[in-house]
Amino acid sequence: IDVQDEIIVKRVISSDNKNSIKINESNVKSLMLFSIMTGSLTAILFIISCFFNDLHSNMFFYLTTFIVSGFSTLSTTLLKRYLKRFVPIIIYVYLLSLYFLGIAISVTDTNQISATFIAILIFASCAFLLRPISSSLFTLCIIIAFCIVDAKYKSGSVLTTDITNVVVFGVINIFLSVHMTMVKADRIASLKKVKILSEIDILTGAKNRNCFEKNLVEYNIRECSSIAFIYIDVNGLHTMNNKFGHSEGDKMLKTVTREIIKEFGSQDTYRIGGDEFVVFAFDKEAKEISVLLQLIKINLEKNGYY
Repeated sequence: IDVQDEIIVKRVISSDNKNSIKINESNVKSLMLFSIMTGSLTAILFIISCFFNDLHSNMFFYLTTFIVSGFSTLSTTLLKRYLKRFVPIIIYVYLLSLYFLGIAISVTDTNQISATFIAILIFASCAFLLRPISSSLFTLCIIIAFCIVDAKYKSGSVLTTDITNVVVFGVINIFLSVHMTMVKADRIASLKKVKILSEIDILTGAKNRNCFEKNLVEYNIRECSSIAFIYIDVNGLHTMNNKFGHSEGDKMLKTVTREIIKEFGSQDTYRIGGDEFVVFAFDKEAKEISVLLQLIKINLEKNGYY
């Protein structure tokens, strides 16, 4: 467990790790919230722009942003079951749309600094838990694209101010985004460790009594043709501890657990006491279960336990 605690933060943002599910769930919530807020705000701005001539030039951008936000919300809702594959793509497409709209708004008035783009640059990517390297490269490409477009349409002090602001706030964005990613990753890692400590037996790696009692409710409603409740008591643990020391007793418990999990799997294997184990076997005939128990006994005998 100590080793797992040390590496969990390093692995928590890996797409090949089970923790990526939690990360994607966090990103889904952020994307939904951000999309709804952006969509609501731009809808209000679009309505206001209908009554004020000064805002007429931005009506198209408000409407486009509202549509993009709505599409993002809808896509996220429909693709929840495909989280791992599609959510990061939706986030980057959504951010790309916002950045391009920010650039488009900035060039509609060449005499004004690009406040909208700067605001998007500061807050957008920090709302999500993205891989630091890919997120930083994405932001860097956006900054370069903005500078190229801005230089084409603006000049003088406005251009200088825009480029300075974008570079400064872009660097801030990158560092802030990486920091927020690590903070969120640490939080997910902490929750993962709490779950491990609350549901896994530290010594053997099997699920513990707390997890057993919690899952009993699920077993009552689980659909299956048959269910077997197997109780295993490890004889001689007390003698082993007294005669050879607790390290040998621990070794025996680990060996027993390994053999049980080898035959029945870890999903429904529990250590509920010092030398007591419980296994649930689903959709297995009594004869098959007897064979598996006999295999456990034979393998334990090979390890010197009778």
